[in-house]
Amino acid sequence: EFYAEALRVYKMKRKKAQAADVYYALAKLKSSQALDSECSEDYDAAVECYDQGLKLRRQVMSLDDVELAPMLFDYASLLCNKRKYDDAMPLLEEALRIQKAKMGL
Repeated sequence: EFYAEALRVYKMKRKKAQAADVYYALAKLKSSQALDSECSEDYDAAVECYDQGLKLRRQVMSLDDVELAPMLFDYASLLCNKRKYDDAMPLLEEALRIQKAKMGL
């Protein structure tokens, strides 16, 4: 699969930001598949990809980086679709904090 190969190359070259982008793309793909098929394996894969992508993104970017907010929001949306509201709330709060900081609020 294309994503798996790209991820392998980025990890080898220690390009964390690019690897985070691949994880994010995979997470969105697996999220869509999980919502369409209601397959728990796709859901688990999406969660793992979001976790890994966020971990890498936080290592290479500031905590207020605006590129982090969409990933947080999308992850929280997936969790909300699975009725995991307590897990989603901190992600939504962080995404909101980032957006407010961006707008100077």
